[in-house]
Amino acid sequence: MRTNGSGGPETDLGRDESVETPRTYTEEERKMFEEKLNSMSRAEYAAFIRDCAVDSVRDGFIIPFLNAMMSERRNMDVLLTSFKYKDFWEYRELMIETSKKNPGVDAEQVYRLARNESLLRGN
Repeated sequence: MRTNGSGGPETDLGRDESVETPRTYTEEERKMFEEKLNSMSRAEYAAFIRDCAVDSVRDGFIIPFLNAMMSERRNMDVLLTSFKYKDFWEYRELMIETSKKNPGVDAEQVYRLARNESLLRGN
């Protein structure tokens, strides 16, 4: 099962199922939670509701949106670099290895590192 950036399961639409499907609580958990809510002041309760709303928006929309944008950016970087270097796809396997070892490196740098590695190996 794939996960999204927040660690929840991801559907094909990129939505976090855990946000849409409420968690089932045991009777003991429900009583503890109810006691905690009843002991909160109005300000604490308001802050709790605010924090829950912020967490839901962040986990259900913002993080998946940012992940999708970063993925699109990486895909565009790979596409533009592949147009620039005619032998780009010849180093595909080495580029995959290199990008796993150096996750912050852009596509052109990965290509150059993989090409140099291939030349050192004599391929």
